[in-house]
Amino acid sequence: SSWSGASTHLPQDGFVAVPFKSDRPFNLTKFEHFLMTQLPATVFRAKGILWFEKDAESHIFQLSGKRCSISPEPWKTTPQNQLVFIGRQLNPLQLHQHLTNCLAGSRVSLLS
Repeated sequence: SSWSGASTHLPQDGFVAVPFKSDRPFNLTKFEHFLMTQLPATVFRAKGILWFEKDAESHIFQLSGKRCSISPEPWKTTPQNQLVFIGRQLNPLQLHQHLTNCLAGSRVSLLS
């Protein structure tokens, strides 16, 4: 996985955009756990293309407030995860670590 480094600060009201990319697929169970228990409350928008292991389709991810949708769609590019999270006072390193822990094959307990 790769990460674009420092977050991008948006000029209005201290909002931050945190990008995440990975050439490894997510584990669906781990990603759902992240959304339900680890997603910071200060994230108000997120979107991107998700790649889940053992799944032939891409998934378009949209999060706005408490609403979230994940819609399957045929791949138009090489499979990879591409996401961006927008919110206030986000910790980019912590967010990146949570997402890395969701990748297939990561040996991380869901209890941590």
